[in-house]
Amino acid sequence: MEQMKKTARGLDIFFKISQIICIVIMSVLAVLNILGLLLGYDKLVEKGALKMSANINGFIINPEDLVFEVLEVRKAVLLMSAVGLVMVLTVWYGIRIIRKILEPMKDGRPFDSSVSLNIRKMGWFTLGAGILINIFEAFVKTYVAQAMISANANGPVEFAVSHQINMDFIVFAFILFLFSYIFRYGEELQKLSDETL
Repeated sequence: MEQMKKTARGLDIFFKISQIICIVIMSVLAVLNILGLLLGYDKLVEKGALKMSANINGFIINPEDLVFEVLEVRKAVLLMSAVGLVMVLTVWYGIRIIRKILEPMKDGRPFDSSVSLNIRKMGWFTLGAGILINIFEAFVKTYVAQAMISANANGPVEFAVSHQINMDFIVFAFILFLFSYIFRYGEELQKLSDETL
């Protein structure tokens, strides 16, 4: 039991530090978004033309070197940083649920009634976050590709946007739902044991 408490406390410290890192990243992204809106991305990025390489963020681009006007691309940059902010916020919330699961375990209560509920909540969160990430990724890639096509100073260009749907999150959510039922059964056994004593 003492080993479980010690492990739970160690994990809680690790996830607390991870939450702080998420808050710092969210703050930096929020400040960059605000500066971008107030000053314009042309002030944050070197004025003139922005050169982009052949492979950008999953894009296959033809020709190899493209030149874009910075002012035309800043909406796409703003969208990507806003999506980054949402993703980091999603990770922060997931870590918050994990810390709620660890809370009773730090006190030596692995079969507390809140544990199975929070594991189930983590399952629903994993399902929702997985769907959200796939939608955001497809949307951002398409939007950025269209922005770059319209912003290319050298004239029309062909883009091939590749996107694969990742279904791993469904398996993880299913495993978490199973764990929640196992812990709920453990909670019932613990309750019967306490009533017997």
